[in-house]
Amino acid sequence: MTSPEDSPTHSKIGRRNHPSHQQGNANAPVSPIPPQPIVFLDDSSELDPFFESIRRSTLLAVDTETNGLFAYRSEVCLIQISDAETIWIIDALAFKKKNAVDALVPLFHLFESPRVTKILHGASHDIASLKADFGIVLSGIFDTQAAATFLGRVHTSLAALLLEEFGIALPKTLQKSNWARRPLHAEDLSYLANDVAYLHKLQRRLEKDLRRADLVEESSLEFARICETPPAEPAFSPDDFWKIRGVRQRLSDRQLARLRRFFLLRDSLARHWNRPPFKVLSNSLLISLAEASSLKSLRRHPLFRKPRWKKQFPRFENAFRAAAEDPPPIPPESTRNTLPERRPLPLPYHHRPFEKRKQFEKVLKNWRTAEAKRKGIATSAVLPAGVLEILLLTRPSSRRDLSRIPGFGEGRNRKYGKAILDIVARF
Repeated sequence: MTSPEDSPTHSKIGRRNHPSHQQGNANAPVSPIPPQPIVFLDDSSELDPFFESIRRSTLLAVDTETNGLFAYRSEVCLIQISDAETIWIIDALAFKKKNAVDALVPLFHLFESPRVTKILHGASHDIASLKADFGIVLSGIFDTQAAATFLGRVHTSLAALLLEEFGIALPKTLQKSNWARRPLHAEDLSYLANDVAYLHKLQRRLEKDLRRADLVEESSLEFARICETPPAEPAFSPDDFWKIRGVRQRLSDRQLARLRRFFLLRDSLARHWNRPPFKVLSNSLLISLAEASSLKSLRRHPLFRKPRWKKQFPRFENAFRAAAEDPPPIPPESTRNTLPERRPLPLPYHHRPFEKRKQFEKVLKNWRTAEAKRKGIATSAVLPAGVLEILLLTRPSSRRDLSRIPGFGEGRNRKYGKAILDIVARF
């Protein structure tokens, strides 16, 4: 395979004023050169050698980069893949712009195939993004962060694990870069490549530790749960302005009505400009606008001295006037007059008195904590939160009942079944 220097696409990869190359910053950290050659792909004509190589693989390291800090709706900008011999960096935006995403279908099939293990670190975001952009449902993953968490590691970032396990220092100077910007530069590619360059090595180490800790089945169940992460979509609720710190204590009813109108307007502008709402107007600015006592004082707000915002003033004026006619906003919890519909449960524990449920929860959590401490693993490795909640809402009376709980598994049944059933029997 060709390296970026020999690749026909290398001419598209320039250099920029990376911090380490700027005067007065000679000692700034730079991503180390990855141990594998890098191939940059941004055209379907370059894909055949790539597909030929990865089709032979049963273990692929995968990472994605999105532009969530710079766009209203985050999208996958780059996909990094390594087979431990070569690192490929796929410019997903280039394929989208050329209407050539279909050319990547063979790759997507491998992502969905349980035959090929995909190694990711902190896979939830990658899975949610790939589902939202391409409809891909990943299966057969190994999440190195989840594995490290189960094993009781205190620091589980990729940089921390590589430093602790192998002494590899991985600078994160470009962690918050806008990956939708082009062209990419040499420093960008080194950074991107390093996110997958050492995942095979880390996976081998963690898999060995999982076997030693007898957590292979539990971790596999956790990886399967992570694969069910829903697609990433912008989440917006008109009532989310109540989550802004201090608004209930600081603002009057009339000011809260204005804040709600300005909150809605900010989201509309963010959608139109394709910017994250917090980068359009900060929450503190929204509050200061809502505190304007009149249209005259609103017009004098420093925000509207800026030409871009001066043009938007009529929309804020309309929102201000509309808020004057609005009834006082009601916090969402005050509008909940009925309990949410409950899903039917196979067992009757949820009908027991609430006080007993609280006692059951306390005893079960204390047992889980003690068991995790005894084994030197995470509490989630003993009982994940979702499994614990089902145990609290049901009353399993046998190992067979326990085996029916999604995500519980035969391994937990063997190790903890008797202890859990003994606790249940006390209530």
